[in-house]
Amino acid sequence: MKIEFGQKITDSAAAGKKDAVHVPVIGAVFVGTSARAGNFVRFTDDSYTKIEKTVTRRNAHGIIDPFLDNSIHYGDKVWVMLVPNATKNLTHVYELTFEDVPEAPPPAPEAYCQDRDYADGCQGCW
Repeated sequence: MKIEFGQKITDSAAAGKKDAVHVPVIGAVFVGTSARAGNFVRFTDDSYTKIEKTVTRRNAHGIIDPFLDNSIHYGDKVWVMLVPNATKNLTHVYELTFEDVPEAPPPAPEAYCQDRDYADGCQGCW
């Protein structure tokens, strides 16, 4: 069974199957004003140490650790889970290949939250 994040499962036999995967992560400092767990982010420097929130996944390099409980503010250090296909030779040491990652198509308009104040807990759904 091949696991491909960012795509729906097409193998009906996959239901209930278990596996474990490596997810490439980079520790980075948030340099935006505020964010939440699971928000899309992109690196702002060539050393991949600083991130800012991005509105869509189209130009995102990853997401902020989706398991965090608190809001993220300027200067907070967080784990960034990288987008699929952003690495080569994934082990515990890997090469980044953001320039090789194709741009994701924009989500359908109906996939966006209608109410952008996020009061209902929505974090910019897609």
